Amino acid sequence: MEDGLASFRRDDRPDAVRLVVEGEIDLADSYAFHDALYKLIDDANSPAVIDLSRVSFFNSTGISVLIEAQQAAAHERVELTVEPSLAVRRVLEITGLTKTFDLREPA
Repeated sequence: MEDGLASFRRDDRPDAVRLVVEGEIDLADSYAFHDALYKLIDDANSPAVIDLSRVSFFNSTGISVLIEAQQAAAHERVELTVEPSLAVRRVLEITGLTKTFDLREPA
């Protein structure tokens, strides 16, 4: 990760598939974020965890991708949990979306 770009890596565990995201999620990283989330959902039987605890910037583009992923997970019957950073949690609170996601403190 350099110049604020996001990075995506898997950290699957016996109890859940996990995607760890670091950096900034904006328009420049939206396609990579989308692809990583959908790969996570495709690989999950259930549950799946999105670790956003290392995300320093999260805008409307990230919100849109996250909402689409939540809908896709629900369609596939995948339990999706989000572990937000303070920056991500603040954006979700401001937009009134905290109840849309299963938010948990990062492990």
